Amino acid sequence: MNAIVTRIHRSMAAGAAAALALTALCSAPARAEVIDRIAAIVNDDIVTLSDVYRLLPVYVQVAGIDPRSLANPEARQQVGQELLEFLIDTTLMISDANERDMAISDEEVDQFVAQQRESLGLTAEQFTTELARQGIDELDFRDIIRRNLTRLRMVQLDVLTELRVSDAEVEQEIARRYPEGLVEVFIATSHILVALPLDAPEPDQQQAEAQIRDLYAELQNGTPFETIARAVNVDASRNTGGRLGSFRVDELDRDYTRAALELEEGEVSEPVRSQFGWHIVRLDRLERRQTTDEEAIRDRIYSELHAQYSDQRIEVYLDRLRSEAFVDRLVTELR
Repeated sequence: MNAIVTRIHRSMAAGAAAALALTALCSAPARAEVIDRIAAIVNDDIVTLSDVYRLLPVYVQVAGIDPRSLANPEARQQVGQELLEFLIDTTLMISDANERDMAISDEEVDQFVAQQRESLGLTAEQFTTELARQGIDELDFRDIIRRNLTRLRMVQLDVLTELRVSDAEVEQEIARRYPEGLVEVFIATSHILVALPLDAPEPDQQQAEAQIRDLYAELQNGTPFETIARAVNVDASRNTGGRLGSFRVDELDRDYTRAALELEEGEVSEPVRSQFGWHIVRLDRLERRQTTDEEAIRDRIYSELHAQYSDQRIEVYLDRLRSEAFVDRLVTELR
């Protein structure tokens, strides 16, 4: 939550582009025709399309989404649906909080907003001005803050207070990850990268896959790995012929790591998809090192298990709220 206003502050340089993208999204003629339609019914409450459009600028900033991506219709549709689900879930949580006398007060919202404003060294007037420059109404900002604070409170109450990770579970996970004992595996790799976010539209997905397969064919036909990497990579490895250096395997993307560990040193993989795009991976070196800090490994695994269990239990909590409520989504496509 502390990152909410920070993201707004950091995005000041992109403010003009963001405003243009949001204006294009939110002022289309079609919006006037549908702005008062009911998007979802949640018990006795309703979420309208105007709620979605009104809160979209705040949600984009809070979620760290590049507003310029909304120029793409598929990306716009996905973000809108995510926001609608967020509004449905937090409406249920607010209702649950009210019934249990756990509602977030206006004073708590005031305190949180003041803390964020003061952390940026802004006066109340400057803060309101900066929000407006990002296309955000202050009341809408407070609405999203209230929803997020409610979510945090209810998750803490119904999920985290009951959540326990036992020593036995940690030891079992250690045994699974380190069958040869507490030895950490480091890999030095190089890659050829066609960068692409996971939520890229389908045409971009197809184009990226076709490009990486063409590059793989070039590699098989004798073009040097480094030559291709210098020509196409968009990350820092462009300057090193694709070399990424040495990392512990759990520091890298899981799909990337899996592909690398299937190779012998010097071998290259077929194209593999990760969260960052398409790669051709070359394993340069594999090294096993005896760990010098067993406690750090246990702490890391405990944290990972805790986060995993938390996500699972949050879903269980939300599923319970949904099953006990009347929820009817009336809009399947946002214009």
